[in-house]
Amino acid sequence: MNDKFYSWIMFLISPFVSMILAFKDYTATYSRNIFWAFCTFYGLTFAIGGESDGSDILFYINEMKSLYLRHELTVYQAIELFKNSGEVDVFKSIISFMLSRFTDNQAVLTMVYAFIFGFFFSRNIWYVFSIIDGKLNGLTKLLLLALILVVPIWNINGVRMYLAFHVFMYGLLPFIFENRKHKLVFCFASFLIHFSFLIPISVLLVFLLVGTRLNIYFIIFVASIFVSEFEITQFNQIIDTYVPDALAQRSAGYRNEQVVEEYKEGIINVTSNWYSLWYHKGLRWSLTLILIYLFSFSKYRIKTSYNWKKILSFCLLFFAISNFLSNVPSGSRFYIFAFFLTLTLIILYLNKFQEDSKFLLMIQVLSPAILLFIVISFRLGLYNTSLSTILANPIIALFSAGETIPINDLIK
Repeated sequence: MNDKFYSWIMFLISPFVSMILAFKDYTATYSRNIFWAFCTFYGLTFAIGGESDGSDILFYINEMKSLYLRHELTVYQAIELFKNSGEVDVFKSIISFMLSRFTDNQAVLTMVYAFIFGFFFSRNIWYVFSIIDGKLNGLTKLLLLALILVVPIWNINGVRMYLAFHVFMYGLLPFIFENRKHKLVFCFASFLIHFSFLIPISVLLVFLLVGTRLNIYFIIFVASIFVSEFEITQFNQIIDTYVPDALAQRSAGYRNEQVVEEYKEGIINVTSNWYSLWYHKGLRWSLTLILIYLFSFSKYRIKTSYNWKKILSFCLLFFAISNFLSNVPSGSRFYIFAFFLTLTLIILYLNKFQEDSKFLLMIQVLSPAILLFIVISFRLGLYNTSLSTILANPIIALFSAGETIPINDLIK
């Protein structure tokens, strides 16, 4: 009781320090709520710099400000406005309308986003903590840090996609490890946050229909590694024929044939920094090699538990789908499913089968790629992390809300 009390006092003094202590004492029942509170504080101190030009968060803020100016707008009129817009993501529109009735402040919007995001984020990370046996060694801690950074709190910059991810995982993880099928309602609800979650929902439905067919999933996974071409014309024909008009129109920009070809040729999203390109690729290829090893050389250990087979099946299936979609603009975002699930599998396997010396050696050899992912992910977080996030507390932050400067702007 005293530890819990002092932890919350520390949060009021320094949310950043309290967050670090929450991870240090992750077995405490209150630690996940401390982290949730820190996520909310992060939203209050969220900074928007020049790198955010054209980002989703600016669109969300402008939408709320536009609605704020329309004080006469009733709920019925807002619903009609939503229907006429062709929008299919319910979550964003509800939040924007509700907040616009009393404020147009960016800090309030990002704090609400972070409050909702932080709940599911904290629960997913602490769920992984709860299924780890024994103490954490150095490699496990490194992998856990990478897991946390797959979809971190600063991803409220594009909150719909990444909140939908954590909502999906909030339902999927208990289904994998405890067979709690009623939790799958969160997986299906993720579509209301971002329309593209029809894809992971479809993957889930395939698994529910086919089951844990490891050999089949592995063949598809290996085939996806060697697929370099994606026939966008045939894909568009399928979408236009079988998908409802609202969704087909909503996804048209992602499926434009000229855009796809330019994307393949590297005309779009070209970067001059090697690490900005390879931090993601390095992790992807490292996890790919690890999955091949686990299937080829450690399948007999995984077969001892149905839950292990389930998570390996999902890893292979999501990795295969992500490989196929990586040829489409924004399709590479679906790697977050493969990364999160595969890192979870690796953490649990490393923790349980410490006698597998070959696997341990493999993780050690690949650890530089994992470390690069961690370093660059933190670096990207500086675009939206302010000094107030690190140094301030909730009382001080209230006086500077909406006037924060990204740390990246201060150091460049």
